[in-house]
Amino acid sequence: MKLAEALINRIEIDKNIKSLQSRIFANSLIQEGTSLIEDPNELLLELYNKMSQFKDLIIRINTTNLATKLDDGTNLMEAIVQRDHYLRLYNILDSICEHANTRTDRYSKTEILNVPTINVVDTRKKMDNIAEKRRKIDLKIQSTNWTTELI
Repeated sequence: MKLAEALINRIEIDKNIKSLQSRIFANSLIQEGTSLIEDPNELLLELYNKMSQFKDLIIRINTTNLATKLDDGTNLMEAIVQRDHYLRLYNILDSICEHANTRTDRYSKTEILNVPTINVVDTRKKMDNIAEKRRKIDLKIQSTNWTTELI
């Protein structure tokens, strides 16, 4: 199985786990005199099985990420961390720029005027650079995911 397929399976198993949780909740408490739609004990057994599959798959994915090298010599895990770093930094800078760029209407010169204390234009340019770096790393990661066998 390719790493990309394992990542897709991880998403599916996670969805199944969330669905099982909802179904167990719905059947774990009923009104007296009503009948169960599904047996929560059977659902719990299914949940335990899915959780075990999920754990095992994550271990294999993480092991593969650590062992797989990109063209530049960094391993896949480091590239993922770098991509996530760029994404988080971009989102933080974006929220700062949005806040600094907020305009308030003044109806007279006696009203308080808020002015930005950062250079929004320069920060947006830095954000564009960060976004480009993130895209390049993400392309390497995605390409590697489809060519790497899961350990």
